[in-house]
Amino acid sequence: MIQLLLLLAFAGASSKLSIVPHVAQVHASCNATALLPISIRSLDPAWEYFYVSWDFASLNRPILVFVVDRCQGAAHRWWEPPCQLMLDVAREYKQRADVTPQNGSLVLQGLQAEDTGTYRVAVKGPTGETSADVNLTVTDVAAGAAWGGLSVGNSVRLGFSGLVLCLLGLIVAEFVSSHQHMVRHQDFA
Repeated sequence: MIQLLLLLAFAGASSKLSIVPHVAQVHASCNATALLPISIRSLDPAWEYFYVSWDFASLNRPILVFVVDRCQGAAHRWWEPPCQLMLDVAREYKQRADVTPQNGSLVLQGLQAEDTGTYRVAVKGPTGETSADVNLTVTDVAAGAAWGGLSVGNSVRLGFSGLVLCLLGLIVAEFVSSHQHMVRHQDFA
């Protein structure tokens, strides 16, 4: 089914359509959910349909096809009636992949380290077709959980706390040393 939709979606057309990836690189940890955000822009606000296709480009594997069809009028909010929405998700991604209907962004759940790579989104409408890439890096939190998970701000706080503890230790040691010196001095007097 996905292959048929892709064939229909990406045959010919010029380009008055654009995809704007909000970020070029997305970072997430294992078992988390990642949003690969995009915006679809068209120079022609009046259209009847468009297709959004997401693929895992690193392995040349289709993920899903999102079809918005039978829209009428201008400047649609396609996630609302009267547009007809259809989502076809590849078997490998059935329980893990979805698309945000408002902008076509990809949502991947239950991330694994193998999900790291380049994802390609392609959009085709009556005014053209275009594509863009978004890179996803999935890190294994357990591998560096003790120290690797610290943000820069938390690392600075941790270092500062260590310095404060050292300073307090020096103050206590100085107090004990001077107190012992005073006790010895009083014993001789």
